[in-house]
Amino acid sequence: MAFNDIFSNTRAIGKSFSNKNESSVPKNIRVLVDFENVLCDFEQSLLKSYRRKYPKETYIPLEQRKGISVKRQYADVSEELGEKLSSVYCTPGFISNLPEIPGACEAVDAMDKLYGVNVFIYSGITLPYEYSLKEKCQWVEFHLGVRWLDKIIFTKDPTLLNGNLLIDDRVSIKGVIKNPTWEHVVFTSCHNVRISVGTKTRLENWTDGAWRQIIRKARHDINMSADKSAVVVVDMDNVICDFEQHLLNEYRKKYPDERFIPLHKRNGEPAENQYTALQQDLGAKIVSVYTSYGFSLNLPEIPGACSALKAMNEMNGVEVFICAPPLVSYEFSLKEKCQWIEEYLGEDWVERVIHCLDKTLINAHLIIDDDIRIRGSEKNPPWEHVVFTACHNVNANIGAKKRLNNWTDGSWQRIIEDIKKQIV
Repeated sequence: MAFNDIFSNTRAIGKSFSNKNESSVPKNIRVLVDFENVLCDFEQSLLKSYRRKYPKETYIPLEQRKGISVKRQYADVSEELGEKLSSVYCTPGFISNLPEIPGACEAVDAMDKLYGVNVFIYSGITLPYEYSLKEKCQWVEFHLGVRWLDKIIFTKDPTLLNGNLLIDDRVSIKGVIKNPTWEHVVFTSCHNVRISVGTKTRLENWTDGAWRQIIRKARHDINMSADKSAVVVVDMDNVICDFEQHLLNEYRKKYPDERFIPLHKRNGEPAENQYTALQQDLGAKIVSVYTSYGFSLNLPEIPGACSALKAMNEMNGVEVFICAPPLVSYEFSLKEKCQWIEEYLGEDWVERVIHCLDKTLINAHLIIDDDIRIRGSEKNPPWEHVVFTACHNVNANIGAKKRLNNWTDGSWQRIIEDIKKQIV
C-alpha cells in the first residue's frame, strides 16, 4: 500500500467515523483503543531495540519510566540520547514487528463483536510518516484482520474523536476539546503503574476479562442517561428452552409402554391435566418426569434463544429478565434452572432471573411467553404480551397479540424497537 493511499484511507476513515450515528450503530457505544502500549508493547520493544543498537549507551529501565514521552525522558538526560532513541523507533520494520500486549487482539475483537459496540483503533502519526502509517496498518491487518483497516484512526488529538470510552496508557490527555465525549480508561503500562489516576478507571490487562465490566458499566451509564428503559421479561420454558420436546422424550424413555400425547396434539393446558384426561394415572407419571433430578438442567436450548437474549439486553435502553417459575417441586427446579441459565447465558444472568408463579405481578413493558393467556391476581398487568410460538399454540387464535415465531430470523428486534417507541 502506497503512502498516499494510506493517508487518503485515513482521512476517509475519520470522515466515516465522525458521521456514524444511531441509525448505523444499533447502540451508540463507541470504544476508542490506543495503539501503542495498549494493543502492542511499544515500551518493551523500544528498550530492547535501543540496547541492541546502542549497547554502551545509558538507558532507562522500564521501572524508571515516568509518565512523559519516552523521547523526552531520554532527552532530559541528553539531547543526543533523545535523538538516538528516536532513530530506533523510526527504523523501518520497528512498528510492524511490535509484540502484541497479551490477549489484546482477542479481547478487542471480542469487544467489537458485542451487540452495538463499535471499536476503533486510534494512533498518533509518528514520524516518519512513510513508515509509521503503513506499518501500523500492516500490524493491525496481521494481528486483527483486514476488516480492521477500516477501523483505524490516526490523529494527534483524540479529544476530537466522538466516543464513549477511550482506552489509553496516558494518565492525562489534553487537546483542543476541554470536555471530550469519552470516559478515559487508563491502561496500565510501565510508565504509569505508580501514578495515581484519580477517579479514572484502570484496566490492568486484557487477559482477566475486566474489560467486560467496563463495557457493562458504559452500557449502564448510557441506559441510566436515557429517559426510560424498556423492561422485557422472557419466559424460560418453551421460549428459551424446549420444555415440551424434552418432556416427551424423557417420558417415553421412562414409560415406553404408556400412552403419550404427540406434540402436535398438545392443547396448551398443563401437561399433567391433559395426560390425566387421557388416562387417570398418567398425570402423576408425567409430573414425575419433569420434577426429577436433572430434568431442568438438561433442557435443550430453543435455537438462537440465548444469543438473541444477549443481543437484546445489550440494546440501548433495554433491560431483559428471565421468568423461570418453579415446577411444582422446588427441590430441583429452582437450582437447576439457575444452573442452566448460568451455563448458557453466564453468571451475570442469574441475577436477572425472576422466580414467580404469578406473572401478572411483574412490572415490565413486555413479556414474551408461550402461554396465549396469562392469568393472575392482577387483572390488568402493565406489560404487553407477545406470544412465542410453541407446539401447543401454533394453531391457536391469539387475537390482537403479536406472535414471535422463533429467535433466528431477527423479528424480535422489530418487536423491541416497537415497544421502545411506546415508552414516553
